[in-house]
Amino acid sequence: MNAYGPPAVEQVPGTGFRLRDRAIPVVEYYWQIAKNNRLLIAAILVGAIVLGILATLLATPQFRATTRVEISRSDENVTNVEAVQVDDLDRDNQYFETQYELLRARSLAERVVRTAKLTQDAAFIEANDVEVAPGQTPETALTKTLLDNIEVNPVKNSNLVDISYTSPDPAAAAKIANTWADSFIDANLDRRSARRSRRGNSSNNGSPSSSSGWRIPKRR
Repeated sequence: MNAYGPPAVEQVPGTGFRLRDRAIPVVEYYWQIAKNNRLLIAAILVGAIVLGILATLLATPQFRATTRVEISRSDENVTNVEAVQVDDLDRDNQYFETQYELLRARSLAERVVRTAKLTQDAAFIEANDVEVAPGQTPETALTKTLLDNIEVNPVKNSNLVDISYTSPDPAAAAKIANTWADSFIDANLDRRSARRSRRGNSSNNGSPSSSSGWRIPKRR
């Protein structure tokens, strides 16, 4: 069954518009409207294209820098090999998920702000439009900027993780990506050192201690 619309409107030279008496299919009705307004429709399309081109040309270019780290787990001096094999997959998943969350953590962003001395980097602050809101400190504003622009992407079927930072300044993007990776490695070293210190204290107190450990992530 055909769908019919209102009577078609046609333009008669010298007399303006008139209605045709018969009803016509909806598609033909709207097609005639489009033909009668083709110049207006063409102008709207051209205007939209021009605005899109201008928006692209005027937009601030963004640069992404990516660095890669390797995260590996190791166990030393394990006595119950069978139990380790049974639990190995679960422990791997738990360990890597923990590392990914640490890579995205606010504490790591705060460490990057301190390590890179971003509060003193006027060029970075200006290039990234860092604004200190009421009640914020410069450190807090910079930390938020870093977290908004950092990406952590594990490489499928590997121990590798890509750390990417996006910024209008390519040098700043590379600086933050590299500092992020280095700070992550340093934070892992700090945690490992703290664990060893606690184990040493436990041994000195005569308490049993575990000798299993983690391999420190490294840059690729």
